[in-house]
Amino acid sequence: MNKFSKVSFLLGPAPIRRTLPYLQSGALILKDRVKIMEVHYNMFRRRNEVDKTRPKLENPHRGLHEFYFWYVPQIQYKNPNVQIVRFVDMNPNPFIRCWLEDSTDVIFECFTKTKEDILQQVTKILGKSSERLALESSLDREKQIAESPALFGFNRPRFCICEVPGHVPCSGTCALPKSKRGKYTQYLKEELEQWMNDPDAEEESEKSKMNRLHYYPVPIDPVVPRVEGLDKMELRKPLQRSTQQNPNIKEFEENKPKDYT
Repeated sequence: MNKFSKVSFLLGPAPIRRTLPYLQSGALILKDRVKIMEVHYNMFRRRNEVDKTRPKLENPHRGLHEFYFWYVPQIQYKNPNVQIVRFVDMNPNPFIRCWLEDSTDVIFECFTKTKEDILQQVTKILGKSSERLALESSLDREKQIAESPALFGFNRPRFCICEVPGHVPCSGTCALPKSKRGKYTQYLKEELEQWMNDPDAEEESEKSKMNRLHYYPVPIDPVVPRVEGLDKMELRKPLQRSTQQNPNIKEFEENKPKDYT
């Protein structure tokens, strides 16, 4: 980091707000159910100072304005999952509205309150207590994640979910039955069992039948219903090539040599 980039952090009002020690010194840590924080105030002080005809009145929005200026950077740093939105010159009274995860809201009235009072009020109602923070700091999150039974993979108690009793084992370690594999869905379970138990079944019959299914798939709803007592349903045979359109094919079929394959 050169000297010009260092100077950029010193520009603007109160550049100390962008320093890391200042952001880490924040004491307000919101509860997990807080999702959004809205800050509503008006620029009453500026309009009152510019317009000399108005009487000098006390600024009821000053406390919330200073709260947003000094404490919101710390709150945003300590609560990165909370969205903080500012609304200026939209409501007559200053207030803070926090939206919870169950779509309910909590409103804090900030009329004529100082920034310290507002911070104390929000911390007391929606902030985590010191006992809760001490309990969370004592827990080893990384150890809990490493020992969590819901996680699988390297450096975990289990590498795959197939090691849990009741789950289907991996196909690389234990072959699934053919009735549960996609390319055997055209067969009934009884047909597959009879096929596997038949010692005289040819080895290539499975491939030939799968090739037939690839080019001539069996419809989901069979045209002809199954007949009771039929051992195995015959698959549709490939269509015969027509020889009426081209007479040369018929002549070649009749006069082809015997060793032609």
